[in-house]
Amino acid sequence: MAEALRLLATDGQPQQLAVCGGGSDADLAAAREAAGDAPGLMFEGPLDRDTVPNRMNAATGFVLPSRRETFGLVFIEALFAGLPVIYPAGQAVSGYFEDCPFAIPVPPGDPRALANAMAQLVRDEALLKAALTQWQQSPEAQRFMRPAIARDYAAGLAQALPCATAPSPSIPVAGAA
Repeated sequence: MAEALRLLATDGQPQQLAVCGGGSDADLAAAREAAGDAPGLMFEGPLDRDTVPNRMNAATGFVLPSRRETFGLVFIEALFAGLPVIYPAGQAVSGYFEDCPFAIPVPPGDPRALANAMAQLVRDEALLKAALTQWQQSPEAQRFMRPAIARDYAAGLAQALPCATAPSPSIPVAGAA
């Protein structure tokens, strides 16, 4: 991300990027050293739970171009907070938002692609957030909401454990007449 910020500054499009989250002092020192003098990069540290919504509301987008990332619930949380996302292509939420302009894949480890995606987030913020607002009300978004997750989970359990849905046999209790 630091190199992407440098590229944007060189291109005459300087941006600001806030890195939020916890970690050890050693991890933070290593991140600062790796970032060097990247223009516009701020390490904000951990946020308490009550601060997260306001911080997300103040942002243009959510950027997490990890080199290795599982599904990543944080991307879904960002989308429901109204933030377009930049995610690592082929990982994380890849395959869920292929035709959605508010979810921008970038090849992991490609600073130019990341810089271009970040510039797009800033340039097209209003359009991306409008598309995201429409998506949030769509059936596609419902699958990420608690009722749908609970329904699908229960259906999966019923399929995996068919005996759990069968009536329990009567077991006689000693001494009962």
